[in-house]
Amino acid sequence: MRLQKFFAAIGSDWLARMSGPLTVPFTIAAFFVSSEAYRVSFALLAVVAALVTSYRVWEKPAARLEALEQARPKIKLNAIHAKTVNQTWGTHIFTDIPFLAVEFINEPAGPYPSARANDVRASISYYRISESEPFLIIDGRWAESDQPSAVNPLASKSHLLAIAFGIGQKNNLDIAYRAPQTGEYFAWNNDNYAHKDFLYPEHLLQGDAFKIEVRLRGEWVDERFPFTFRATEHGFVIDHESIKRLA
Repeated sequence: MRLQKFFAAIGSDWLARMSGPLTVPFTIAAFFVSSEAYRVSFALLAVVAALVTSYRVWEKPAARLEALEQARPKIKLNAIHAKTVNQTWGTHIFTDIPFLAVEFINEPAGPYPSARANDVRASISYYRISESEPFLIIDGRWAESDQPSAVNPLASKSHLLAIAFGIGQKNNLDIAYRAPQTGEYFAWNNDNYAHKDFLYPEHLLQGDAFKIEVRLRGEWVDERFPFTFRATEHGFVIDHESIKRLA
């Protein structure tokens, strides 16, 4: 069906071009003039018209695609933070906890209303460097969203998973942390809040070198961002070469 429409568009534009005010007299004359040179010239005119038609038929969807590209949001990886944070669980206060987070920014080609990205959700896949399949896939937690502990325990927390990116707006996605109680590394998202001292056994990161792939999906958004890091006894060590490849 698409091929049929393509040839129909080619034929329609070519016939319109060959029946224009400048080509009609030339076309009529071709039936009465016996000169071989004239007929060759007419054939060349038909070929040129066909080439112009092909270009125009291709150019129109290409121009539409370019306009759509200019008007859509463009989320980029802006920074990867290996930092220390403080956490409180009940009466326990944990300080200087190594924490890993990724910052994204929406930098569209133009300041169009459609360049705002709505309902953007993150999925985070965790790989060991030596393995090709992820050992853990979780929903991401946006640091700018409310903490799950602020939501009624009986209420749904699904609304915490999505966030909006205005034009030029930055949002941070939590990735992992080092538990001060055990020295072990854990993936981090909203599910950690349901476990004592945030220690969620299913989020344990066993190993010392990992590849992360973040997938962002939302309105006009479907992007993947891979990078690697090592977990040491002193905190996170980011592979900056893996980040440069995203630039």
